[in-house]
Amino acid sequence: MSLLEKNLNELNRKNPQLVKKILEHSEITSEFEIQEAKSGDALLFKNGVSIHNEIDPENEAIEHFQSIRNNVSTSMNIIYGLGLGYILKRFAKSAKGQIIVYERDLDVLRLVLEFVDFSEELAMFI
Repeated sequence: MSLLEKNLNELNRKNPQLVKKILEHSEITSEFEIQEAKSGDALLFKNGVSIHNEIDPENEAIEHFQSIRNNVSTSMNIIYGLGLGYILKRFAKSAKGQIIVYERDLDVLRLVLEFVDFSEELAMFI
């Protein structure tokens, strides 16, 4: 089973309409490239622009999480943009409340779901 199929199987339990839209989106219209950050982590570039912190995207995710004021079970955390999922994975490990991810770029969503395993995180949310 491919990573895309694994991710979509989990996502389908909650949002089959989104899964259908992702599967129908077969032509990527932007230019993507993976490079290495100074920390050694992967960086996603879209049309020549880095989506993450170019020095240490993992630390960037930690800093975002640490900036939360109220990490309680009634919290609602909204992540705008998925990128390679550093922030989502950090929040999934540590956030006590709900997590909502909004990725407006279907190219990014499709590509990242093909290359990053989010099945564990998606199973937690659904």
